[in-house]
Amino acid sequence: MSQKTELEALQRLSVEMTSLGSLIAGAEQLKPLTTRNPVRVTLLSGFLGAGKTTLLQRVLARDDGQKIGVIVNDFGAVNLDADILDKSKNGVFRLENGCACCAMAGNLSAAMEALINTESPPDHIFIEASGVSDPTPMAVTAEQLFGSGTCRIVTVVDCVAWRETLPNTGMKLLRQKQIEAAHLIIVSKSQGLPADELRKMISALAGMAPGRPIIDAAEAELAEQAMLEPHFSGARPQPDAEPHDLSIFASRTFIADKSADQDEVSGLLGQAPPAVIRIKGSINLTTQKQLNVQVVGSVCELAVGTLTSDAPSLVVIYNNDDDRALSVWIDRLSQAIETV
Repeated sequence: MSQKTELEALQRLSVEMTSLGSLIAGAEQLKPLTTRNPVRVTLLSGFLGAGKTTLLQRVLARDDGQKIGVIVNDFGAVNLDADILDKSKNGVFRLENGCACCAMAGNLSAAMEALINTESPPDHIFIEASGVSDPTPMAVTAEQLFGSGTCRIVTVVDCVAWRETLPNTGMKLLRQKQIEAAHLIIVSKSQGLPADELRKMISALAGMAPGRPIIDAAEAELAEQAMLEPHFSGARPQPDAEPHDLSIFASRTFIADKSADQDEVSGLLGQAPPAVIRIKGSINLTTQKQLNVQVVGSVCELAVGTLTSDAPSLVVIYNNDDDRALSVWIDRLSQAIETV
């Protein structure tokens, strides 16, 4: 998909999201689903790269008898997080184009209906929301289907990214919405953070979301239990349901079908322009190895692994401004990893 096509698609989504107000007001009520047993829904929210997939993988790896269904809603043309989760052998429903489910609730409701109509329906459905999603409309959809109080929002906040300044007001407001909507907050990547900085961060979060429990993901057992058990929740006021501005984000998906030079691509990825918010995926190397990429803000994690049969791809999510330096960097990255 070309950059122009992706931007046009995002602009259409931004227009479609204006329908959210009428949906939440009840003008388009969904028909409640009939289930054999009560179904709980946990909506996993958090900004780009917060660590939602890692936490969800840990929950799925537990063997405590719970039947869990998973819905992944990821931003970008290639649903990489769903590809990762699919290895857990749990059913994953891919919702394309990230924030689309915020406006098109029928897509999300169809995925949930399909999950509960399987031969062995789940007791608990996890929805991993896109990092650019406002979780409130999805929670409204879930409660229309399964009943009031059945859905809770767990928001993951990245300690490292918290210290960095987001590039524009729209992104700051979106992260604030994700935090304010939460019933439970989990802070991630706290390792190495000075204790006084962690205390200040937790104090700031408590001010934004008073009464909500805040748990450190480093306390693995407690964090996993908190995600599974509904009593780890705090009461919160009804969040603002106004749609957020998706046009502040853009993405480019690279089909990394060219064997790349490791030093060249490592240098490019480590020097991404400030407009780049998130990079994830994999690149084939000339050494017959694969470079696995995770970039969040200024933090760049590159790991060389075994070449797989999967078609390699890389998603770059960035601040949608007219940035000459960004355009030049994208062109250089494309030349390095894509066959022209």
